[in-house]
Amino acid sequence: MSKLLGTIGLLSLFVVQAHAAWPFNFSKTPKEPEPEPSPGFNLVDERSGFISGDYLCWVPHQDDLFYAVSQATDTDSHVAKTRNKYKQPHFGWSSGGRLSIGGYTNDSWDVGFTGMYIYARAKSTTHIPTGVTGKIIPDFNTNLLSSVASKSNATNKLNFATLDFSLGREFFLTEKFAIHPLIGLRSFGMSQKYRTRYLSTFTGSPPPVTVNTRFKAKNLTYGIGPRAGIDLKFYISEGWAFLGGISGALLWGSYHINQKFKGQESNGTAFVPSIIKTTEKNTSLRTNLDAHFGLGYDVWFNCDKNRFYIAFLFEASEWFAMNQFNDNFSTTPVSGSTANITIAGLRRHGDLGFIGGTLHLQIDF
Repeated sequence: MSKLLGTIGLLSLFVVQAHAAWPFNFSKTPKEPEPEPSPGFNLVDERSGFISGDYLCWVPHQDDLFYAVSQATDTDSHVAKTRNKYKQPHFGWSSGGRLSIGGYTNDSWDVGFTGMYIYARAKSTTHIPTGVTGKIIPDFNTNLLSSVASKSNATNKLNFATLDFSLGREFFLTEKFAIHPLIGLRSFGMSQKYRTRYLSTFTGSPPPVTVNTRFKAKNLTYGIGPRAGIDLKFYISEGWAFLGGISGALLWGSYHINQKFKGQESNGTAFVPSIIKTTEKNTSLRTNLDAHFGLGYDVWFNCDKNRFYIAFLFEASEWFAMNQFNDNFSTTPVSGSTANITIAGLRRHGDLGFIGGTLHLQIDF
């Protein structure tokens, strides 16, 4: 009996020791969840800085850059039908980049600089098909470039850049919803080259002549001003969040316009080459609106001292009244090869917009 009791005692001691050393917990008591962010500002931040890079795949669009009207008339019908179609060079998908660098204060204020650049090129051609009754009407200075053309084309080259300085701070309204208001400065620069060419036929009292006539224009615009906005973040699961935001800027700047018309003028007996150059330099006030929404994911590592962040965004940016070209000229032929020029001051005032997708990558350190 004593041996049996001794054996039972040894087995009990072995079971107790094995249970204490067993790494798994089969208890039905659930594990307490990790604490979620509390509403308010984060008052302790061990990060010191950040760097981010964006790949931009955007489509630019600029208003009021029509270079011709293609007019075709259906003469086969018992009723003449005339179709007019405005022609403008349209941008396709263009690539750009954006780089940000900055730092964090001990109480989570973020301060940084962001630079963006994108290049885009657009082209368009139009002609009257064989067997179709019609014509091409130039949209720039029809007196000098002729009111009739059989072929035309246009190109538009755009270089656009911004440089931002911003100061902001994230604030949790709830455990899952955070806002990030920001203020700062925005500067921008735009260089644009716009060219059109027409195969024009000049008629009148001199013998008709068909030549290539051209219009060239350059637009250099830049400015700086205050910017403010807000970013939104709503966490849907661990690390994943819906993103959104809007910002606006008011910019004071300057623009430089150079335009050159090269065509033909009649002196009463013959058509002679004629060139008209115009320049303009002035200051202006510009407005800009940006908006975005998308999906983001962040992961913390190194004892929550560093963060990797990736986001997929849809962005739209609108710049108002960026087209300053002037096309309303009238010419009155006089003796020789010169002409009296009247400038009516019709400005196009078209907007410049960007829309497309962005891949955002960021490291906090």
